[in-house]
Amino acid sequence: MYYSYVSHTKYQLDGIVPNQMAAKFVGILPISAEMALYPLVDRTYRSRWEPFVKFQNEMEPYTSGDYTQLVSYAEIKLMPLMQTRYCVGNTTITYDTERRCYILVSKTTTGVEINPLMKKKNAIPCMVVSVYVIYKINENKCRYVAVNISYMQMRDISGTIMKSLLRKRGKGLFDEWLKLSQERMANCGEERPKNCPEMETLDDFKKKYLTSADAIKTW
Repeated sequence: MYYSYVSHTKYQLDGIVPNQMAAKFVGILPISAEMALYPLVDRTYRSRWEPFVKFQNEMEPYTSGDYTQLVSYAEIKLMPLMQTRYCVGNTTITYDTERRCYILVSKTTTGVEINPLMKKKNAIPCMVVSVYVIYKINENKCRYVAVNISYMQMRDISGTIMKSLLRKRGKGLFDEWLKLSQERMANCGEERPKNCPEMETLDDFKKKYLTSADAIKTW
């Protein structure tokens, strides 16, 4: 079961680029929250999870402020004849003990020197804010809420086309997420991804905020 939504309101990204509509995808997966989280960050499966990302360059996680972050550079190809887009994003994973959910947040930044990271030198910058929230229902079921706001420097398209694209994206998100999760479970069981910097950010979060069994951290 899944649903797709698009906002009537346009939201601010950085105060410089035009405000953008937000896309929201909601669904229920017949797997645990952990089994849903792992294929999002496991390097073996993530390339299929993000088909538009054609190149990625990652740095070591670092601590800045309250949360450890992974900084990564990505080049995105939406269509064959469309010029490549690029962004540098900060990513972290946290856990809300009150709502019993994992929260994966990614936001682009301009505070990184990109020239040493780039593969396509004529790529166009884009901006993205994305959040994946995975709620625990029980050991065999979870609910996800994914929200995305992006500025790709593309001409405006009609609301009808936008809604059609979002419906397809919502179905693809649900189908591929479930497929990859089940495939990973068949190959790896419940094993946590190895050498995964995103999971390191979650570990650091737990060490800092969830130091005891009754620790509470919520937003």
